[in-house]
Amino acid sequence: LCKALLPPPPIHSPDVPAPARWYSRPLPVYCDRASRRELVFIRRQCKFATMPRGKYVNHKGRNRNFTNPEELEAQRKKDEEEKKWRKTREQDSDEDEDEDGDGEENDSDESDSEEEENAKGAAGVIQIQNPNRVAKKSHRKVEEVAEDDEPQLTRREKEELEKQRAAAAYQKRHAEGKTAQAKADLARLAIIKQHRAEAAARREAEKKVG
Repeated sequence: LCKALLPPPPIHSPDVPAPARWYSRPLPVYCDRASRRELVFIRRQCKFATMPRGKYVNHKGRNRNFTNPEELEAQRKKDEEEKKWRKTREQDSDEDEDEDGDGEENDSDESDSEEEENAKGAAGVIQIQNPNRVAKKSHRKVEEVAEDDEPQLTRREKEELEKQRAAAAYQKRHAEGKTAQAKADLARLAIIKQHRAEAAARREAEKKVG
């Protein structure tokens, strides 16, 4: 009875899409309870038998879809056109940025010149003393900087420079014999010379006696 209730296996052609599997269709109403249970069991067994084994889905036996070469060529042309359009757009944006930068520089130069003229005109009449006003930094070229301008030194550099100057001055005074150590050395040298002269005189006297 169950075999009679089961429909025949479907026959598909490659052009017609396959319908739903026969064991997933609704059960017939005209079968009794025992036959219904047996049919449900058979359907479950068939479903488990056709399920893919393992973790990943097996795509074997399915319909294969091939891309048309004309579609591939059209997609390639479309991508090339998009690349060209993006490239031209980037170039246009770069040119616009350059023009904007030149315009801003010209505007800033004009505003600076106007402010200088206004300051010159008002400086002779009113003396401005505003603590919140920030003085502009004067931009000087390398040629305009005087050679005698001393660079700003740090505290450690100043101390090191003073030490070097003091050492050079001490060496100069020591060479001239003005320091205490130089005077002591000269006195010791005079005593040594005196002892040597006395020893030489004694040797000469001994030679004459002998």
